[in-house]
Amino acid sequence: MVKHSLRWAKIEFSFPLQDRELFEDLSHLAVKDVPLLKSFRLKSTNQVNAGTIPWTSLRFLQTPTLKSFFVSFGGLAMDLKNIHNRWNQLTTLEIAEAPGAEFPAHEILSILDKCPALRWCQLTLPQWPRYLHTQQAVHSQPTQVLCPELRRLGISGTFEILSSLLCPQLRHLVIGEIRDEYSIPRDHNEMSDIGPLLHILSSSSLLEIFNCRATISRANLGTVFRALPPTLLKLGIFDDPSHPQVDDKLLHDLAEQQRCPLLEDIYFYKCQLVSMSGLATFLRLQTADQSRALKNLFAFYNMQPSDTKEAASRMKGFADAGVRLVLRHIPTSGQVSPFCGLRLVGAEHLHMRPKREENIVLSDV
Repeated sequence: MVKHSLRWAKIEFSFPLQDRELFEDLSHLAVKDVPLLKSFRLKSTNQVNAGTIPWTSLRFLQTPTLKSFFVSFGGLAMDLKNIHNRWNQLTTLEIAEAPGAEFPAHEILSILDKCPALRWCQLTLPQWPRYLHTQQAVHSQPTQVLCPELRRLGISGTFEILSSLLCPQLRHLVIGEIRDEYSIPRDHNEMSDIGPLLHILSSSSLLEIFNCRATISRANLGTVFRALPPTLLKLGIFDDPSHPQVDDKLLHDLAEQQRCPLLEDIYFYKCQLVSMSGLATFLRLQTADQSRALKNLFAFYNMQPSDTKEAASRMKGFADAGVRLVLRHIPTSGQVSPFCGLRLVGAEHLHMRPKREENIVLSDV
């Protein structure tokens, strides 16, 4: 593969990072050997110890053409500082955890501080132990990191990073990750302190898309909804099937507060406590003002709501008024989840489009 480096535009390596032979091969590459390289991805398949990775051998990463960088490994965030790439020219950065990863907030912030040109960033981090947060606070003061060009930010795990970020151009924010209810719950998707999230919401005056995938308590979700910026065009609400929080009252309050007058699309994913009646009430409140812009509502359930049969009659008026409605039951691959209990196996799909496009369609899929 190395002999074809002159043609590399995008390259991905996935291997045990103790594989010194491969690093030895890569160490022979210079900047002149990768004239077309724009994207580099390095994924570890094992846990490594700090200091065992010869990052300095990757000299070719200093190429001025490199714009996208992805790394996933089980070492220390400080090890990334030993990579001699041009952080200041990166427009895309993704850092993902692997077994044994230790990525404290201040180390990640120091990396982001080197990347003023970033436009897209994804941080999938482990939940850093609280007692180490305390120790860190003693030795370092929190700093504000300006990301002047950042348009899209996704983060899970170390959410407190958000309180130190200033992203004046942010348009798209993703908090947490989608968790399969047939997998073991992961602590790094839980957000007990919403202060950092409230900071980024209040300081991102141009935000248009917000996907909330973190596990947040019902009370805190209400606070987050009240803090949503009025510029929002798309909102995605992802609930945790093993510990559901989103219910009809939260939706009622969200629409009644009229925080998002420009909202065009809203997604509800696995919000098992939300009924068809609750969706109808949300639609009524959200579209009460004719100037409001709602165009699409999507609700994806993995357990069929009890009042699905009444959905057509409840929703028909909104579909006729021009709102596209997609209510879909998507069963999971198995019947029983060790964390969520019994699941249905039948699939039902209720798809409604505005009358001007086609008649209401009810179909099974």
